[in-house]
Amino acid sequence: MGVLEESIRLDYEKAKKYHKKALQIRRTTGNNIAIASSLNNLALLQEDLGYRDSAIVAYREAILLLSAVQAEGQLAKARYNLAGLYEANGNYKEAKEQLIPAQLYFEQTGDEERLASSYNLLGHINFE
Repeated sequence: MGVLEESIRLDYEKAKKYHKKALQIRRTTGNNIAIASSLNNLALLQEDLGYRDSAIVAYREAILLLSAVQAEGQLAKARYNLAGLYEANGNYKEAKEQLIPAQLYFEQTGDEERLASSYNLLGHINFE
């Protein structure tokens, strides 16, 4: 591992530490939307670090919390993120199951950018 690569890796590890600290604090508040936001941020970082199983667990917990409080916008984004991770892992059935409800939300709310992204992801899922 080169010096620059190691330096970048250390920054990721520091970021992970801070995200976990934020999650710990937010869990004490009982605010499901804030907790889910921290879980989503942690999952994105874990995915970047290659900890895909940990990222899946974090996304799933965020989805459960957001479902419980009917935070549809954040829920759709978390589902989209999880769908992308499942697609990257070759789990196309699970990817579709997460993506379709997110895609419907993006369509219903007129979020054209996210809708287009969801169609791109659906294209990848169906091509593989």
